[in-house]
Amino acid sequence: MTFLWLVLFVALGLYVLLGGADFGAGLYELLTGNRGRVDKALSPVWEANHVWLILILVLLSNVLPGPTAQIIAWLHIPLGLALLGIVARGTAFTFRHYDPAARPARAYTVAFRAGSVLTPLFLGMSFAATGAGTLRSTGTFAEVYVWPWLTGHGLLVGVFWLLLCFHFAVVLLLSEDPHDAAARRLGFWAHAAVVLAGAALFAQAALSGVPWAGRVLAPGPLLCVGAATACAAGVGTGARTGRRVLTMVAAGGEALFIIGGQLLARWPVLCVVDGREVLAETAGPVAPALIWALGVGLALVVPALGALFWVFKAPRPEGTSISS
Repeated sequence: MTFLWLVLFVALGLYVLLGGADFGAGLYELLTGNRGRVDKALSPVWEANHVWLILILVLLSNVLPGPTAQIIAWLHIPLGLALLGIVARGTAFTFRHYDPAARPARAYTVAFRAGSVLTPLFLGMSFAATGAGTLRSTGTFAEVYVWPWLTGHGLLVGVFWLLLCFHFAVVLLLSEDPHDAAARRLGFWAHAAVVLAGAALFAQAALSGVPWAGRVLAPGPLLCVGAATACAAGVGTGARTGRRVLTMVAAGGEALFIIGGQLLARWPVLCVVDGREVLAETAGPVAPALIWALGVGLALVVPALGALFWVFKAPRPEGTSISS
């Protein structure tokens, strides 16, 4: 069972890094209008990032079918809106390359940028609702399906994850040209926004009595906070010196430690419903076939993902390129 939780964490981390860079690049394009850099940087990322989201849902549905189905039912509005955003931005990103008409191309760009902002916002609000203690199993439609996720805390979590995606996207774009002074300045402000949003989120959670807030100072979450802070310093050093590998690794580590800190602060609570904690220990037995399928799937997907990055990002002779 521990192996499955570890796979779930890795899958979540990869989705936040790859899918987050994808979403954040859309926000970057919205703020700067620089479409060319976004298309080039996203070429190996947008193709396969939702594989990890599908893996997360499949594993949770097999290990915790009851709680997973209930959470999806309670949060069907924000999750449905996030799904619409994923579909809209993905199709728009593709079609705007191939539809020659000017007006549809503008519509595709609007859909891509809007989906890039709204999708991580709604995913963050959904994640916040599972641990905030606002979920209810009975009541009116609004009390059960709207107000639990449409809260100030949920909005803060959504904004925090949106800013984290934006920060990682800027780092990814900076890797295209480590000496781009404008991108470095934007990266600094994006990182500052993440820190301020994280501080505001923790303060709001503590003041409003969110269940996980009191556990952030436990050894595990505190260690993750320290490691994320060290990685943040590595991001700054890498950006100043033009060392893109250090910048990318440090930014990825920072995001993973932030995720790890939040999950450890909530562990082993999966969600809080009617003031009652649903624990991870309620997971049923794992079928051996699931373990075999997971192993075979990872053996196929991980090398393919590495090949995807190699094809799109490997140095190549001048005058050759991969068309979008």
